Amino acid sequence: MTQKSMTETLHWPQGARLVVCVVVDQCAESKYAAGWRPDRRSERLLELLAERQLPASVIGACEQPDAESGRIHYLQPDPAATASNALLVASQASSADSALPDFQLLVDDSAEPLWMDDQGRQRLLIPLDPSCSDRQMLAPPWWTPDEWLQYVMDSFDCLHLEAERNSSLLGLHLTPQGVGRSGAAQALGQLLGYIQQRESVWIANAQEIARHCQQQRAAAEGTSA
Repeated sequence: MTQKSMTETLHWPQGARLVVCVVVDQCAESKYAAGWRPDRRSERLLELLAERQLPASVIGACEQPDAESGRIHYLQPDPAATASNALLVASQASSADSALPDFQLLVDDSAEPLWMDDQGRQRLLIPLDPSCSDRQMLAPPWWTPDEWLQYVMDSFDCLHLEAERNSSLLGLHLTPQGVGRSGAAQALGQLLGYIQQRESVWIANAQEIARHCQQQRAAAEGTSA
């Protein structure tokens, strides 16, 4: 399998130079156990995103997406996403919609999406920065919500500045056990407000990013997506 960078050819829509992909992993702790259901922490996290009308990808959701807004993209857990393959968060196979390629959400510190050639089949890898995950509050270094907030804002600022040269991506891996807690939700609210007020930023779910990257790839190759 080979990977190919998109840095030189990638341009985000709406004049953005940095895209922020918000992923809510409702199954981070359950490991997709049978009978698992979202609790109040999940509800709190999704309500916060809905209040701000932000797009996001939600893994392991039991509810159906809002057909009118289309702001929330629901993903089913990948059977391969187990403790033995912890870097894989979720994946989605291409459908009849040719503009949507195979893609995977991976825990990776790359600040850009990558194309992977798997025996002739193209798959898009969308990275979720492990250092910006709210799981930093649930395991060493045991950050407080304020420490996590400051680190992610600093990371965002750095990528936003570097994106003046090359388009970049910040993948936020969020969990109900992390920012869904009552004592941490305020930190997430502050972070989202901080991101929303900045210029040249596109906040998108994984499906929107995958579709846009497919269109960019098709344009570069002179084919139709």
